[in-house]
Amino acid sequence: MKFWNPDIMTHEHGTVKCRIISDCKRGLEAIMIELSVLEKTDNLKKTLCNVYAELDAMHQEKETIYFR
Repeated sequence: MKFWNPDIMTHEHGTVKCRIISDCKRGLEAIMIELSVLEKTDNLKKTLCNVYAELDAMHQEKETIYFR
């Protein structure tokens, strides 16, 4: 019998909402990394950081998660 290894699964989503928010946050992270090398994108980067913070707040909301 094998035991669960936490290193195998890097992401576990409890709900569809959680998965969507996590995917969106990863997408924004990738965009922000790409924008970091461009000039004159400060306002855009600030806007994306605000969107990221809103998603993060949604992700932190307490939800009841049911596993089947």
